[in-house]
Amino acid sequence: MTARQAPDMRSNAPPTVPASVKHLLASNELPSDAEISLLRGLCASFSAELTRLDDKSASLLSSSGSQKNCAFAQLEDDRVVLQNRLRQVLSALSTIRGFPQEILQEIFLNLIPDGGFMVLDPTQGAWAASCVCSSWRSASRYPQLWTTFRITYGGCGYIEGGSCIHRRPTFIRSKNPVAILQTALRYSGSYKLDWHLEIQYNDCVENRSRIHSLLDALMFHSRRWARISLAVPCELGTYLGAVQGKVPELRHLTFMGCDPKFLWKAWRKNNAPHMISAFAVAPKLTQVSVENALLQLNYVLLTSFTSKSSVYFLRAIPPLFVIRRLCGSCLYGGQSHWTYGRLPY
Repeated sequence: MTARQAPDMRSNAPPTVPASVKHLLASNELPSDAEISLLRGLCASFSAELTRLDDKSASLLSSSGSQKNCAFAQLEDDRVVLQNRLRQVLSALSTIRGFPQEILQEIFLNLIPDGGFMVLDPTQGAWAASCVCSSWRSASRYPQLWTTFRITYGGCGYIEGGSCIHRRPTFIRSKNPVAILQTALRYSGSYKLDWHLEIQYNDCVENRSRIHSLLDALMFHSRRWARISLAVPCELGTYLGAVQGKVPELRHLTFMGCDPKFLWKAWRKNNAPHMISAFAVAPKLTQVSVENALLQLNYVLLTSFTSKSSVYFLRAIPPLFVIRRLCGSCLYGGQSHWTYGRLPY
């Protein structure tokens, strides 16, 4: 450290950080060798100044005079300023700044919860890591960080282990959720997607336009869907019909209709409920779990099928293959367990 850059130890004012390294205190950039040498010199200077202030404070405590309290308060203020500056300099010397991007990416991957993070919440998952600094923002662009996510709109239940679990409402915080979802999908690159969508029936009615825009963003990447789970009104399932024949990688599907009362009223009025045909052509789809919904599927390909719907929901399935009312206990592993026949009318 040169004489020009060294803090003035004779001055009453606390020593300051030179302008040449101030940018390191406001970022997570890796300092150069010359900057590391300067920062270490600053640490030594700040520590020596703190020691001098401690000695001066001790001498003031043993003295008397009308100006004692005022001088002691000034010394304490200088000490707080120096401690903050020393903490910033030590942070700039932290070894985490030299972490390779690959290690940061592995750390970020372990921060993603099972089932994915709330992709529309800027305080969760990869979004949170990208807000720390430019280095972490660069590491957070790792595509696999963005391939597993959840979207929640309203206070509906979600599917776990084939059962519906209800929880308190979680609402979209962003003013432009569609743009956030599109950005996340762009960051995911060309990797396969695993996502879960939860929407209440009332929210679908009140915010149909926005929800359709979210679905459009997801459907644009339908060829990368590998595992999807939906807890949505059945009318949204019919909106997904545009992806029919465009899900070549889909292997696992869970669909829970959130409007069973609506379907029951349809049966009482002898009206056919919504038949969801979006997944009728899915060459790799082998595992399906459905509740309170009617799905048009290629049942020959399935190795696992679980239905917790009422037997009435099975009446609209074409009678080529008719399935008895199946529960999770009827299915074992990846083996096929089917009962073929015709429904009694």
